[in-house]
Amino acid sequence: MRAEYAVASVAALAEARPRPRLVVIGNGMAGMRTVEELLRIAPDLYDITVFGAEPYGNYNRILLSPVLAGEKSVTTLSSTRATGTPRTASRCTRATP
Repeated sequence: MRAEYAVASVAALAEARPRPRLVVIGNGMAGMRTVEELLRIAPDLYDITVFGAEPYGNYNRILLSPVLAGEKSVTTLSSTRATGTPRTASRCTRATP
């Protein structure tokens, strides 16, 4: 019940004002998991941009060994369910709030 109320409050807040910008530096598992959770709770709350130096999107590094061993499909590596345009191969060298 409390979680439902919190989600409803966040959703109402998102509708009441312009979306603030959230910039995530690095597309590692922790940062992307946080983005996924934010999108699950309130998909329209933030305008999210992710910068990652790697030339491809985020993947589940924990599952890499089973994929290389042929135990799992390479499609199981994709851990980002977010939509939008990722900024892959974009190294962030300086950021100003």
